[in-house]
Amino acid sequence: MYRIIDAVRAYGDSFDTPAVVVLEDRMRENISRMQAFANENDVQLRPHFKTHKSVDIAHMQIRAGAAGLTVSNLYQAEVCAAAGIPDIFLAFPLWVSESKAERIRRLLEGVRLKLGVDSERAVDAIVMHGLADIEGLELVIEIDLWREAERRESRGCGPTRGVRHSGRPSRGRRVHVPRPRVGGGAAEGAASDQEVALAAAAESLGRILLILESSAQDRLRPQNSARQA
Repeated sequence: MYRIIDAVRAYGDSFDTPAVVVLEDRMRENISRMQAFANENDVQLRPHFKTHKSVDIAHMQIRAGAAGLTVSNLYQAEVCAAAGIPDIFLAFPLWVSESKAERIRRLLEGVRLKLGVDSERAVDAIVMHGLADIEGLELVIEIDLWREAERRESRGCGPTRGVRHSGRPSRGRRVHVPRPRVGGGAAEGAASDQEVALAAAAESLGRILLILESSAQDRLRPQNSARQA
């Protein structure tokens, strides 16, 4: 705190507010420490761009060893791609429209892109706009057990029996576990909630795999027919 005050005082009357004051040595130390923690735990670190919204800091994080950047929307993804960030995860679930599909195609010309999805309808939209089997695109499935548990319990449906889910069966995956229970049998109850919810998620993901495989087969049929002719 005192270093920030001293830095502000050094500018005298030329310093105006609001302003961002960054202690560069402290920032670099934090970047290095977080990357070291990820490396020690064999975790791929993808810092969120919204924390600083600076392509210069983003490049510092990449040089330190980050696997890529996380962004909140397509515009942030486009900014990072234009700055040369090679791997981008758009974490906020995206509803793909025709215009967004075209922007995604342009992004994939220069970066590896991961999209967060949380519903079967979102996957349907991706398939409908021809992105299901496009090179360089990976879907990251969001499984939110806690919210689904709350939703079902509020309706008097008892323990969790489903989850928000969807996406391309892939290496990427994000899981949110239910809020821990309190009191006797809390651990057993939480484990039971997760077991039921994950079973439902696995079943639903199987259905999504069939949808994507069917889409790929439909795309190949005209080519095969033309070859036979």
